[in-house]
Amino acid sequence: MSFSGCKKDDKMIEPTHSIIYKLDGRTVKLGDPSPIVIDLSEDGEVDFTIFVELTANSQGDRLYAGMNPIGANLIKSGPPIDENFLSMGLLVVEIPGSTIDFNVGQNQQWTPEFGALVIKNTFTNGDVSYEGNWADSEQIVGIQNKINQSVHFGWLRIKFDKATETVTLIDYAYDSIASQPIIAGTKSN
Repeated sequence: MSFSGCKKDDKMIEPTHSIIYKLDGRTVKLGDPSPIVIDLSEDGEVDFTIFVELTANSQGDRLYAGMNPIGANLIKSGPPIDENFLSMGLLVVEIPGSTIDFNVGQNQQWTPEFGALVIKNTFTNGDVSYEGNWADSEQIVGIQNKINQSVHFGWLRIKFDKATETVTLIDYAYDSIASQPIIAGTKSN
């Protein structure tokens, strides 16, 4: 997508449309051979993956729906939790309309580590519980995508369906202007 400038008083005015938005719809569930692979900037390099993984111990099963930033890319997460698979912290939910930038709240961090959208605990007695803010809802996670050594803020809207244990990447966007904050859920400037 490109925009051409307009002429005003014989000067070129640069376009202000800098949000790159993509509708997606891909899904992943336990047993799928591959995660959802996201090449946000379409440069041939994988930037993020979304996966579903199952672990088990004497207390029961833990189903992880999570996200992995690849390379220098980052996701907004809570602190690491040692007892989780890969010490995953729970991903921070961005409220639609909030600003995504370098700032983080209390007990939040920008991290290159795996993060959990939701964790389903199935105990040996049959009880089930969920951790994380994505259980049966669609939410937005903030991301930092590195393009040519520059940070580009963005977001991914993701849904976890409890009934099918399927994760859906609904849509995503990033700002093509380096270090420019983005509004969570916005599709254009």
